[in-house]
Amino acid sequence: MLSITGVFAQAPSDITKFQAFLSHCKLQAPGSNTAASNTVLNNGYTHGTWFHVVDGDKILFNQTGDSNRTELRDEVNWNLNSADRSLHATIDVVSQTPDNYQVTILQIHDDANAGSGPNKPLLRIYKHNNKTPNNHIWAVYKTDITGDINAHVDLGADPGGYFNVDIRLVNGNMIIDFEGVEKVNVDVSYWTFPSYWKAGVYLQDPGTATAHFDQLFTGDGSTLSKKKLEIENIKIYPNPFVDGVNIDTKSQIQSLELYNLLGKVIYKSTKVSDFEYFSRSLQSGVYILKLISEQDRTSTMKLVKQ
Repeated sequence: MLSITGVFAQAPSDITKFQAFLSHCKLQAPGSNTAASNTVLNNGYTHGTWFHVVDGDKILFNQTGDSNRTELRDEVNWNLNSADRSLHATIDVVSQTPDNYQVTILQIHDDANAGSGPNKPLLRIYKHNNKTPNNHIWAVYKTDITGDINAHVDLGADPGGYFNVDIRLVNGNMIIDFEGVEKVNVDVSYWTFPSYWKAGVYLQDPGTATAHFDQLFTGDGSTLSKKKLEIENIKIYPNPFVDGVNIDTKSQIQSLELYNLLGKVIYKSTKVSDFEYFSRSLQSGVYILKLISEQDRTSTMKLVKQ
């Protein structure tokens, strides 16, 4: 993988645990313009400064300048009243220069091009280093349909390393768990516009900020802070594939689910051999495969049928 600075680097799309989320995202940087389309992003894209892998399996997001960003923009819109859903992230806000007071790391944003929304975030999760109490993680959300009124909630102190954030939309309520503790539970059923997830760094002030993401995935609204362990030593090959795929693991697989990029389950099975045979009949495209083993371990990965 070649970064645009000409330095070889591991790409976030090569890291299995991020592939499901990346599969329906593009990257925006340094402004709202697209730095990497979905195809480019998922084909080994890195940027030597803004976006690459650190510590072997974590995504670095970095940016400089007021209102600049390096953010994954989920290209799949949804309505929070259509189904329960959730986003989990494990994040370390590694650094903020003194002139960068506030950096946003997660968002729910409306898509004004697809609906009649105010083109504002319903929710921002941010760190502020010049607000009392200092060095805390905050949530700010819109309290009415106009998007003009905000409520700020102190989620807790930045622990100085990785912390867990779960955003859950359940029965029209928005629930935010910080480090496994519920901090917000409010009715946001009035927010009926097509919306999407965002993750990365968005600077509300000058200066520079850097965040590392260790986990980033969506779910069905259930509590996600304690992610299930991944299945060990699993190999799925070839990938991309033309005919069928092979699944090689010493673990006993209890169930398999195959999703399209809209999150719809298109195949379920309890037998690896059945899925291997079924994969031969798949149409060309990108899919997400989820496996669960007898120890309740999980593995989720992107499959590409050519």
